[in-house]
Amino acid sequence: MKKYVVIGSSAAGVNGIRELRKYDKDAEIVLISKDKDIYSRCILHEYLAGKRSIERLRFVEKDFETLYRVNWKKGIEAVGLDRAAKEVILDDGTRESYDKLLIATGSHTFFPPIKNMQGSPNMIGFRNIDDIEVLKEVAKTKKNIVVLGSGLVGIDCATGFLELGVKVVLCDFAGWLLNKQLDPEAARAYIDAFNARGVEQHYGVGVNEVKINDKHEITAVVLSGDHRCRPQRRHRHPLRLLRRHRRRPLQRRIPPGFRPRTVPLRTRLWRVRPDQRP
Repeated sequence: MKKYVVIGSSAAGVNGIRELRKYDKDAEIVLISKDKDIYSRCILHEYLAGKRSIERLRFVEKDFETLYRVNWKKGIEAVGLDRAAKEVILDDGTRESYDKLLIATGSHTFFPPIKNMQGSPNMIGFRNIDDIEVLKEVAKTKKNIVVLGSGLVGIDCATGFLELGVKVVLCDFAGWLLNKQLDPEAARAYIDAFNARGVEQHYGVGVNEVKINDKHEITAVVLSGDHRCRPQRRHRHPLRLLRRHRRRPLQRRIPPGFRPRTVPLRTRLWRVRPDQRP
Protein backbone atom coordinates (compact mmCIF):
# COMPACT_ATOMS: atom_id res chain seq x y z
CA MET A 1 0.00 0.00 0.00
CA LYS A 2 1.40 3.34 -1.05
CA LYS A 3 1.57 6.37 1.19
CA TYR A 4 0.94 9.80 -0.29
CA VAL A 5 1.79 13.00 1.57
CA VAL A 6 0.23 16.27 0.44
CA ILE A 7 1.59 19.58 1.72
CA GLY A 8 -0.92 22.43 1.53
CA SER A 9 -4.68 22.53 1.99
CA SER A 10 -5.57 25.03 -0.71
CA ALA A 11 -7.51 24.20 -3.88
CA ALA A 12 -4.54 22.44 -5.49
CA GLY A 13 -3.91 20.21 -2.49
CA VAL A 14 -7.59 19.37 -1.96
CA ASN A 15 -8.17 18.50 -5.60
CA GLY A 16 -4.98 16.47 -5.59
CA ILE A 17 -6.34 14.39 -2.71
CA ARG A 18 -9.59 13.84 -4.57
CA GLU A 19 -7.77 12.57 -7.65
CA LEU A 20 -5.44 10.37 -5.61
CA ARG A 21 -8.37 8.70 -3.87
CA LYS A 22 -10.13 8.24 -7.19
CA TYR A 23 -7.21 6.29 -8.71
CA ASP A 24 -5.98 4.56 -5.55
CA LYS A 25 -8.77 3.35 -3.25
CA ASP A 26 -6.50 1.72 -0.68
CA ALA A 27 -3.65 4.22 -0.37
CA GLU A 28 -2.77 6.08 2.83
CA ILE A 29 -3.09 9.86 2.35
CA VAL A 30 -1.63 12.37 4.80
CA LEU A 31 -2.40 16.08 4.54
CA ILE A 32 -0.01 18.55 6.20
CA SER A 33 -1.05 22.19 6.41
CA LYS A 34 -0.28 25.23 8.48
CA ASP A 35 -3.94 26.20 8.17
CA LYS A 36 -6.50 24.59 10.46
CA ASP A 37 -9.36 25.17 8.01
CA ILE A 38 -9.90 24.62 4.31
CA TYR A 39 -11.05 27.84 2.69
CA SER A 40 -11.03 29.68 -0.61
CA ARG A 41 -8.34 32.34 -0.87
CA CYS A 42 -10.16 33.92 -3.81
CA ILE A 43 -12.86 35.37 -1.56
CA LEU A 44 -10.80 36.38 1.46
CA HIS A 45 -11.75 39.99 0.78
CA GLU A 46 -15.35 39.14 1.67
CA TYR A 47 -14.19 37.72 4.99
CA LEU A 48 -12.21 40.92 5.58
CA ALA A 49 -15.31 42.99 4.78
CA GLY A 50 -17.44 40.92 7.15
CA LYS A 51 -19.67 39.55 4.39
CA ARG A 52 -18.71 35.90 4.94
CA SER A 53 -17.80 33.72 7.87
CA ILE A 54 -15.04 31.10 7.83
CA GLU A 55 -17.70 28.43 7.28
CA ARG A 56 -18.86 30.20 4.15
CA LEU A 57 -15.29 30.26 2.83
CA ARG A 58 -15.10 26.46 2.80
CA PHE A 59 -15.37 24.73 -0.56
CA VAL A 60 -15.16 21.10 0.56
CA GLU A 61 -17.59 18.64 2.08
CA LYS A 62 -18.16 18.80 5.83
CA ASP A 63 -16.96 15.21 6.16
CA PHE A 64 -14.00 15.74 3.82
CA GLU A 65 -11.53 13.83 6.01
CA THR A 66 -13.84 10.87 6.46
CA LEU A 67 -15.09 10.81 2.89
CA TYR A 68 -11.59 10.68 1.37
CA ARG A 69 -9.98 8.89 4.35
CA VAL A 70 -7.36 11.58 4.92
CA ASN A 71 -5.11 11.87 7.95
CA TRP A 72 -5.02 15.66 8.27
CA LYS A 73 -2.30 17.17 10.44
CA LYS A 74 -3.68 20.63 11.09
CA GLY A 75 -1.68 23.65 12.20
CA ILE A 76 1.65 21.99 11.43
CA GLU A 77 4.15 23.53 9.03
CA ALA A 78 6.56 21.61 6.80
CA VAL A 79 9.97 23.21 7.28
CA GLY A 80 12.27 20.81 5.45
CA LEU A 81 12.58 17.80 3.18
CA ASP A 82 14.90 14.80 3.37
CA ARG A 83 14.78 13.46 -0.16
CA ALA A 84 17.19 10.60 0.48
CA ALA A 85 15.09 9.25 3.33
CA LYS A 86 11.80 10.32 1.72
CA GLU A 87 10.69 12.24 4.79
CA VAL A 88 9.06 15.61 5.39
CA ILE A 89 10.48 17.55 8.35
CA LEU A 90 7.80 19.28 10.44
CA ASP A 91 8.07 22.30 12.73
CA ASP A 92 7.29 20.23 15.82
CA GLY A 93 10.46 18.19 15.28
CA THR A 94 8.75 15.09 13.89
CA ARG A 95 9.10 13.57 10.43
CA GLU A 96 6.54 12.15 8.04
CA SER A 97 7.64 9.45 5.60
CA TYR A 98 6.15 9.13 2.10
CA ASP A 99 6.23 7.09 -1.08
CA LYS A 100 4.91 9.96 -3.21
CA LEU A 101 4.93 13.64 -2.28
CA LEU A 102 2.69 16.42 -3.58
CA ILE A 103 3.81 19.97 -2.72
CA ALA A 104 0.80 22.27 -3.14
CA THR A 105 1.73 25.16 -0.88
CA GLY A 106 1.00 27.85 -3.46
CA SER A 107 2.61 31.27 -3.43
CA HIS A 108 3.68 33.56 -0.62
CA THR A 109 3.65 37.31 -0.10
CA PHE A 110 6.66 39.09 -1.58
CA PHE A 111 7.81 42.20 0.24
CA PRO A 112 10.00 44.34 -2.04
CA PRO A 113 13.34 45.59 -0.67
CA ILE A 114 12.15 49.12 0.08
CA LYS A 115 14.20 51.32 2.35
CA ASN A 116 13.16 51.13 6.04
CA MET A 117 10.32 48.69 5.31
CA GLN A 118 11.83 45.33 6.29
CA GLY A 119 10.85 44.20 9.76
CA SER A 120 8.08 46.73 10.21
CA PRO A 121 5.25 45.37 12.41
CA ASN A 122 2.52 47.07 10.34
CA MET A 123 3.70 45.61 7.01
CA ILE A 124 1.17 42.85 6.39
CA GLY A 125 0.52 40.45 3.52
CA PHE A 126 -2.80 39.27 2.08
CA ARG A 127 -2.51 35.53 1.49
CA ASN A 128 -4.14 33.48 4.25
CA ILE A 129 -6.68 33.62 7.03
CA ASP A 130 -4.05 34.66 9.59
CA ASP A 131 -3.25 37.76 7.54
CA ILE A 132 -6.93 38.67 7.37
CA GLU A 133 -7.36 38.34 11.12
CA VAL A 134 -4.51 40.82 11.62
CA LEU A 135 -5.93 43.23 9.02
CA LYS A 136 -9.36 43.18 10.65
CA GLU A 137 -7.79 44.25 13.93
CA VAL A 138 -5.72 46.91 12.19
CA ALA A 139 -8.82 48.49 10.67
CA LYS A 140 -10.26 49.05 14.15
CA THR A 141 -7.51 51.51 15.12
CA LYS A 142 -5.91 52.67 11.85
CA LYS A 143 -7.72 54.85 9.33
CA ASN A 144 -5.22 55.07 6.45
CA ILE A 145 -4.32 51.90 4.52
CA VAL A 146 -1.79 51.86 1.67
CA VAL A 147 -2.00 48.87 -0.68
CA LEU A 148 1.12 48.25 -2.76
CA GLY A 149 0.17 46.46 -5.95
CA SER A 150 -3.00 46.60 -8.01
CA GLY A 151 -3.15 43.06 -9.32
CA LEU A 152 -5.84 40.55 -8.40
CA VAL A 153 -4.67 40.34 -4.78
CA GLY A 154 -4.23 44.09 -4.44
CA ILE A 155 -7.70 45.01 -5.62
CA ASP A 156 -9.19 42.25 -3.44
CA CYS A 157 -7.48 43.79 -0.44
CA ALA A 158 -8.65 47.29 -1.35
CA THR A 159 -12.21 46.06 -1.92
CA GLY A 160 -12.32 44.38 1.48
CA PHE A 161 -11.19 47.53 3.27
CA LEU A 162 -13.87 49.66 1.60
CA GLU A 163 -16.48 48.16 3.92
CA LEU A 164 -14.49 48.95 7.08
CA GLY A 165 -14.61 52.74 6.96
CA VAL A 166 -10.91 53.37 6.30
CA LYS A 167 -9.21 55.45 3.62
CA VAL A 168 -7.54 53.26 1.00
CA VAL A 169 -4.61 54.33 -1.18
CA LEU A 170 -3.72 52.05 -4.10
CA CYS A 171 -0.21 52.29 -5.61
CA ASP A 172 1.41 50.36 -8.43
CA PHE A 173 4.55 50.57 -10.53
CA ALA A 174 2.48 49.59 -13.60
CA GLY A 175 0.55 52.16 -15.59
CA TRP A 176 -2.92 50.91 -14.59
CA LEU A 177 -4.54 48.30 -12.39
CA LEU A 178 -4.84 44.67 -13.45
CA ASN A 179 -2.25 45.36 -16.14
CA LYS A 180 -1.69 41.61 -16.64
CA GLN A 181 -5.36 41.02 -17.38
CA LEU A 182 -6.71 44.27 -18.89
CA ASP A 183 -5.68 46.97 -21.31
CA PRO A 184 -5.92 50.64 -20.23
CA GLU A 185 -9.42 51.12 -21.68
CA ALA A 186 -10.87 48.08 -19.94
CA ALA A 187 -9.12 48.98 -16.67
CA ARG A 188 -10.73 52.41 -16.75
CA ALA A 189 -14.06 50.97 -15.57
CA TYR A 190 -12.41 49.66 -12.38
CA ILE A 191 -10.41 52.85 -11.88
CA ASP A 192 -13.56 54.95 -12.11
CA ALA A 193 -15.40 52.61 -9.74
CA PHE A 194 -12.63 52.91 -7.15
CA ASN A 195 -12.62 56.68 -7.60
CA ALA A 196 -16.34 56.74 -6.90
CA ARG A 197 -15.71 54.87 -3.64
CA GLY A 198 -13.03 57.36 -2.58
CA VAL A 199 -9.96 55.21 -3.25
CA GLU A 200 -6.88 57.33 -3.96
CA GLN A 201 -4.92 55.75 -6.81
CA HIS A 202 -1.34 56.19 -8.01
CA TYR A 203 -0.09 54.30 -11.06
CA GLY A 204 3.22 54.37 -12.87
CA VAL A 205 5.04 55.17 -9.64
CA GLY A 206 7.62 53.44 -7.48
CA VAL A 207 8.13 53.55 -3.74
CA ASN A 208 11.44 55.22 -2.88
CA GLU A 209 11.21 54.61 0.86
CA VAL A 210 8.86 54.50 3.82
CA LYS A 211 8.91 56.75 6.85
CA ILE A 212 8.98 55.02 10.23
CA ASN A 213 8.62 56.05 13.87
CA ASP A 214 10.56 54.99 16.96
CA LYS A 215 8.74 51.66 17.02
CA HIS A 216 9.75 51.01 13.40
CA GLU A 217 6.12 51.33 12.33
CA ILE A 218 5.48 52.71 8.86
CA THR A 219 3.91 56.18 9.01
CA ALA A 220 4.19 57.32 5.37
CA VAL A 221 5.10 56.04 1.91
CA VAL A 222 7.32 58.18 -0.33
CA LEU A 223 6.48 57.73 -4.01
CA SER A 224 8.78 58.43 -6.95
CA GLY A 225 6.16 60.58 -8.66
CA ASP A 226 2.50 61.56 -8.53
CA HIS A 227 0.32 59.98 -11.19
CA ARG A 228 -3.05 60.12 -9.54
CA CYS A 229 -5.84 58.70 -11.65
CA ARG A 230 -8.90 60.84 -12.16
CA PRO A 231 -12.32 59.89 -13.55
CA GLN A 232 -12.53 59.91 -17.31
CA ARG A 233 -15.26 61.84 -19.08
CA ARG A 234 -17.96 59.53 -20.30
CA HIS A 235 -19.79 59.76 -23.62
CA ARG A 236 -23.56 59.98 -23.35
CA HIS A 237 -23.95 57.60 -26.24
CA PRO A 238 -21.10 55.11 -26.62
CA LEU A 239 -22.23 54.27 -30.17
CA ARG A 240 -21.37 57.79 -31.31
CA LEU A 241 -17.72 57.03 -30.72
CA LEU A 242 -18.01 53.95 -32.90
CA ARG A 243 -19.87 55.83 -35.63
CA ARG A 244 -17.26 58.55 -35.62
CA HIS A 245 -14.53 56.05 -36.40
CA ARG A 246 -16.63 53.79 -38.60
CA ARG A 247 -14.79 52.72 -41.71
CA ARG A 248 -16.26 52.90 -45.17
CA PRO A 249 -17.38 49.60 -46.63
CA LEU A 250 -14.78 47.81 -48.69
CA GLN A 251 -15.33 48.41 -52.42
CA ARG A 252 -14.22 45.96 -55.07
CA ARG A 253 -12.01 47.53 -57.66
CA ILE A 254 -12.20 45.72 -61.00
CA PRO A 255 -9.36 46.68 -63.36
CA PRO A 256 -10.33 47.66 -66.94
CA GLY A 257 -10.50 44.76 -69.38
CA PHE A 258 -10.71 42.15 -66.66
CA ARG A 259 -12.66 39.02 -67.64
CA PRO A 260 -13.32 36.30 -65.09
CA ARG A 261 -11.84 32.96 -65.98
CA THR A 262 -14.36 30.17 -66.58
CA VAL A 263 -13.64 27.13 -64.47
CA PRO A 264 -14.87 23.88 -66.08
CA LEU A 265 -17.11 21.73 -63.96
CA ARG A 266 -15.24 18.55 -63.16
CA THR A 267 -18.22 16.30 -62.65
CA ARG A 268 -18.48 12.81 -64.09
CA LEU A 269 -21.75 12.25 -65.93
CA TRP A 270 -23.20 8.79 -66.21
CA ARG A 271 -25.35 7.84 -69.19
CA VAL A 272 -28.59 6.31 -68.08
CA ARG A 273 -30.27 3.83 -70.44
CA PRO A 274 -33.97 4.35 -71.16
CA ASP A 275 -34.93 1.19 -69.30
CA GLN A 276 -33.10 2.44 -66.16
CA ARG A 277 -34.91 5.74 -65.96
CA PRO A 278 -37.39 6.07 -63.10
